Amino acid sequence: MGSERLSESIDTKLKRELNLAAEGLNGFADAARDAFTNHKTETLLEAGGAAAVGVGLALVRQIPGIGLPISLAMSAGLLGASVKGVVENGSAAFGAFHDNWKSADHWQANKDIVHNDIGKFAFDTAVMAAAGGVSAGLVRGFGAAGFTSARPLGALASGETPLRSGFLSAGPKLDVEPAFPNTEVQRAFQFQRDTSANSPWLRTVANLPLLPRLEGKVDADVAVVGSGVVGQQIAYRLAQMGKKVVVLEGGRVASGTSGMMGAMNTVVPDTGFGPMLEKLGPDKFAEMMGRMLAARSSVEILGRKYGDFRPHNSYNVAYSENNADVVSEADLLRKFDPRVRFVNGKEAQDLFPLARSAAILPGEGNLNPVKMLNGMARSGQYQVFENSPVLSVVPTTDGALVFTDNGVVHAKDKVILATNHPVGPFIDANDHLTAVQTFANVADIGRRMPGNYFDAPDQTSGKVPFSYWRQFNLPKFGSTETLVGGTAHFLHDGVALPFEPQLPQVTSRLFNGASGRDQFTALIWTDYDWGLPLYYHHRQFPVLSTALGGGGNGLNAGAMLAQAVAREAIGQTDPLLTPARSVT
Repeated sequence: MGSERLSESIDTKLKRELNLAAEGLNGFADAARDAFTNHKTETLLEAGGAAAVGVGLALVRQIPGIGLPISLAMSAGLLGASVKGVVENGSAAFGAFHDNWKSADHWQANKDIVHNDIGKFAFDTAVMAAAGGVSAGLVRGFGAAGFTSARPLGALASGETPLRSGFLSAGPKLDVEPAFPNTEVQRAFQFQRDTSANSPWLRTVANLPLLPRLEGKVDADVAVVGSGVVGQQIAYRLAQMGKKVVVLEGGRVASGTSGMMGAMNTVVPDTGFGPMLEKLGPDKFAEMMGRMLAARSSVEILGRKYGDFRPHNSYNVAYSENNADVVSEADLLRKFDPRVRFVNGKEAQDLFPLARSAAILPGEGNLNPVKMLNGMARSGQYQVFENSPVLSVVPTTDGALVFTDNGVVHAKDKVILATNHPVGPFIDANDHLTAVQTFANVADIGRRMPGNYFDAPDQTSGKVPFSYWRQFNLPKFGSTETLVGGTAHFLHDGVALPFEPQLPQVTSRLFNGASGRDQFTALIWTDYDWGLPLYYHHRQFPVLSTALGGGGNGLNAGAMLAQAVAREAIGQTDPLLTPARSVT
């Protein structure tokens, strides 16, 4: 019987507490009005404090250096007032519920307390949350990025939206996610990542110490996104012109397509010289050849200074005598470099046993791209941050902000996306470039063959066209081990593959039964109409540019893109590297 009376007593208490809570909830709207009426002065002060914090944020630019402390102080004051109100009114409500639990003697008084204080308690809680959010935003946003991106107060009148982390910005947030034209390109991108461990170049730097990750705020003249052969050649060229440059890399230096390339320093474009002459006309073609030769020299200088550049000839070989394509290419190039030769028959066969004709291109060479790019990244010419993936770019009235997951770069002059693939703000690049999946493997061919080798399309010979090969000259590999690439897949209408089953067969056929191993794949982008890379600006926000389309000759294309950026820095334009490809 005792336990029955105790259970009933607890049950009664619970019902009484629930009734009291229901009274508070049922009268919530009235309670909120009562709270405002009965505590008008405090409420207006708190609302005014919230407005003052907003004004303080907008005025940050007008009071540089002390804007953050002032805004934090205002936010802290508002937070303190609201916390005080929450504690006072919450304590009163809690006391009412506690008294109601003990006895029903003061039911009406407790009901009045809950009715009067619950609205005020809710209002103070909301203000406290808002003030806490403002404080966190100030500490996170301004602590990381300072005051350089804030806009004058009047800018808000135009209806522009505030930026993340407490900034007031001149433009929208532009996401820089990959803009792949189809799912096959996306699959090829993943296959590149999956096979990157087989790259001989990336193996050579596996134990290299990490460069720092971007933390907080950094100011620069130019921010370059991507640390490959395009991004770093641009950064280096601008640094030589006196610009302060920051390079942001999502992974490790040259861990993308640049770490999977053949790295042959050659002027030979993916399309060949004939189509370029037809598109450009004689005068513009001559100008472009001058640029390509200058780009080749630039790569050699960087390769000797920061890498392991080795001078070699390049050989464009064919499997039939007097191959018309090779003859034509040699004749065109000889006009700009008289050392170029065409050989036939036995002379070609001495260069490569299966060859029956060949063009010999002197003054070229090859290198380890990852070694060169890591040397450049550690040269002190510019800052490079690894493991700092870029999330978005926000144009401002004084440049642009480049946000990573843990910091921000304020670029006063320019942001250049050198990401190899098109990204959201430049999705239209897919209209001009073709995504191509390339493959390469390693083979010990049993003989020394210094130089760069390409084979010319020759459908009548039965050989697979578009192969290339070059030897490593790396400490961890034998002297006759060779990189053999080819059998590309065009992904606008093709299917991406994790590996190319024909490549070992091609390797065996070219090199007398040699076995291919450690196959890897890379995703490249090429303009097959023009054979030239792209450098152009965002239509709405010219502070943002992209540099891509290097194709299979990324070293030379990267140097040409660096030329274009350097020309722009001194007020010149380069219409040949824009999507319009103006030749007038």
